[in-house]
Amino acid sequence: MQNLLQFLWKRRILFVFIALQAVAITLVVRVNSYHSSAVATSANAVSGSMMENYRYVRDFIHLSETNRNLASENAALRSALKKSYFQMYVDRDSVVDTLFKQQYSYINADVINSSIHKRNNYITINKGRIHGVTPDMGVLNHQGVIGVVTDVSDHYATVIPLIHGRTQLSGTFQHSAFFGPVRWPATFSYRDARLSDIPRQAVFKSGDTIVTDMRSGLYPTGIPIGIVDTFYIEPQDQFYEVDIQLSVDFSALDKVYVVQNLFKGEREQLEARRDDE
Repeated sequence: MQNLLQFLWKRRILFVFIALQAVAITLVVRVNSYHSSAVATSANAVSGSMMENYRYVRDFIHLSETNRNLASENAALRSALKKSYFQMYVDRDSVVDTLFKQQYSYINADVINSSIHKRNNYITINKGRIHGVTPDMGVLNHQGVIGVVTDVSDHYATVIPLIHGRTQLSGTFQHSAFFGPVRWPATFSYRDARLSDIPRQAVFKSGDTIVTDMRSGLYPTGIPIGIVDTFYIEPQDQFYEVDIQLSVDFSALDKVYVVQNLFKGEREQLEARRDDE
């Protein structure tokens, strides 16, 4: 305490000067309207800047929660899209009664592990059995098709992506009915794949979009798979080999959606009867 008093006494002149300066500035601001306005404007600018910085820090802290909420909303919106519903027609005396029933629902998930440089790449997501994820569900993101769920635990699931040696997916041209299997040769990069068995009479060009069709039963129709890059056909062959650039950048996976086909069991049971004949 004695040291503090000695410090204040030694610098008493400085403190008196500062106090007088404060009084003088206060009087000038109160008497002069211009100075008063300038001080108020500066104070508002400083206060606004501080509030803006505070809001930025607060938003940054809650960014992960915001992303989770947006992913959940996107999953709900995808489930509400018209392509997620099955359309049934009943013709009676030239009158068509139309009824839509939901066929696809979506579960949002985060990619927590993945590979892109192996012969058989895998992806791990943070949603599992307790979230409704089961094997053989499709997986996609905002860019397009990613792959298929293979193994599931209570809280996690593994996904075989398109860039896997055993993956095969039915693809079709966005503006044409011709279709064929999409595969990923291990010699290709993680951005490329191949569409095969396209008949010689098919008309298409580089830049055309390859999308999903109903044959896979995993995704709604029209989900992007890739873009036609190059294609070739041997003179003696009847089918094109089409190299495509994949729509999804597998080196930058983050948010994904697991697709549940609500009619998948019904279709599989029906097709199983056919196979038993």
